[in-house]
Amino acid sequence: MEDINVISSGPTILKSIQLDNAAAKIPVNISKARDDEVGDGTTSVCVLVVELLRG
Repeated sequence: MEDINVISSGPTILKSIQLDNAAAKIPVNISKARDDEVGDGTTSVCVLVVELLRG
């Protein structure tokens, strides 16, 4: 049986997702950079980037 972790950390969730699509990796990479530099605002960054990619 696989372990189940309940977390609310956006960066932790994003790091665990396997993505093959280059466009899908953009919000993940930007969110990771935001977390590394500031430590907060990763969800806002993801929402903003996804909306920009939608056009």
